[in-house]
Amino acid sequence: MKPERPSGEPLSQRQLAEEFGISRARQWRMKHVADIPYSEFEAMIESDDPPTISALVNYARTGTTKPDAKLRLCPHCGGVI
Repeated sequence: MKPERPSGEPLSQRQLAEEFGISRARQWRMKHVADIPYSEFEAMIESDDPPTISALVNYARTGTTKPDAKLRLCPHCGGVI
């Protein structure tokens, strides 16, 4: 069952996040972290030195947790070019 407005119209992801008080930046981060395969994510967070959220997002986007990984990003959407 999808969340919907009283009019019956379904809510978009952005609208749903807004309903729960989740910022667009946090939603963006959550989507990237969710893209990490479960087994890799579990191994990373259960390690002796678990990564930060920023490192997890960087890993999802580049395949490395190193913050200095060189990326070319789209100036409009922020996606990797």
